[in-house]
Amino acid sequence: MAALTFAVVCLAAAGAAAQNTGPSAQPSWIVSLKKYGYRGPHGGLVNDPGSLGNIAFSKSTVAVIFDEKSEEVQRTAADKKVWYGWRLSIVFLNAATGAVAGKRSWIGDLDWHRRLIPTADGNFVFLLTKFPEPIEMPPSNGARSKMQEPHPATLYLLSSTGEELKRLDLSTNGKGWQILASPSGKSVLLMDGYNGSIQFRLLDSDTLEQRAVWSIADAGGLRPSTISDEYLLLNAGKESLIEKFTSESRKVSLPLGNAQFLSSDLILTVTPPTLNPSGSATISSLKGEEVASIDLGIHDRMEGAIAPIVAADGQRFGTIIDQITVGRFLRKYQRTAYVWERPRNGVVLKTKIPYSEKPEAAISADGSALAVLNARKIALYRLPAPAAPSQ
Repeated sequence: MAALTFAVVCLAAAGAAAQNTGPSAQPSWIVSLKKYGYRGPHGGLVNDPGSLGNIAFSKSTVAVIFDEKSEEVQRTAADKKVWYGWRLSIVFLNAATGAVAGKRSWIGDLDWHRRLIPTADGNFVFLLTKFPEPIEMPPSNGARSKMQEPHPATLYLLSSTGEELKRLDLSTNGKGWQILASPSGKSVLLMDGYNGSIQFRLLDSDTLEQRAVWSIADAGGLRPSTISDEYLLLNAGKESLIEKFTSESRKVSLPLGNAQFLSSDLILTVTPPTLNPSGSATISSLKGEEVASIDLGIHDRMEGAIAPIVAADGQRFGTIIDQITVGRFLRKYQRTAYVWERPRNGVVLKTKIPYSEKPEAAISADGSALAVLNARKIALYRLPAPAAPSQ
């Protein structure tokens, strides 16, 4: 069982492009989560890739979510195995000290990625989906069919220590609930595809009170991508649509890649070389006009970058890139985490991290720190104070 770690660092600002040299960073403190059930990869008759993890960073807390057990199985009185799903755990860490403030566990399915969301008031929203009923193993054809049915869900509002503040039970007759959150931490959007349409419910993140309900036709494979507190961005292949909540959508020309609202009027897109050889991070207006572009220094299709991460005020943003350092056939990779600061888009953090499983990252709500989940460790880097406004 491998360890997961957490760390914090201080840095100074540097140039605007990803390949520019920035100051190196060292962890200021580390917390191992091995004893909390985080698993490493394990080979054998049945390969276990290890825990899948993600992080969310609120005002003063880093929350780490992962599947503690690859599956939850119990035996009946007749000695038959009954499968319930996966045991999912969230560990809550005080960002100032690294002390563990709490832990919560649930049984659910593995479709929880990006479903742990920090709120503006320092809480967390968590969308948990479950299988309709336990499955006797090995499953019959009927049981297999039932596993494909829409899964009921529960939306939790959790405190910074994991205390349940509120919950909403969500039934579905559609494809199942998904969730998006605004970078500000003020809004969450629930979505469920049903009968040729996408149903939307806009909620206040810290109260789970409903603000608006509407639907749109699910034509052309529309995929809701990201939201601000005012707008929704949808993707349909190479085409993007933007709409003000409950209003009609309009086409907008954006770079291909993973998009995230920086603010109510700016969109950040990270484009990996698999989609465009330029390998860039591009800031665009709501009209699709390019405001700024950063060369990430990745141009080989075997190189890549994670989806963009942003601070609540949109002034700081980042990603993690993988670059080939040795040959195409005997490849060796270098992994680097970056944080930039608007409006000059200068580098405020650049640090090399071990190359391992897919990394995750989150910037604190106030933009003062970066938490990185990588190689079964979490490193938390303290960022320098924001640059003084130019005269």
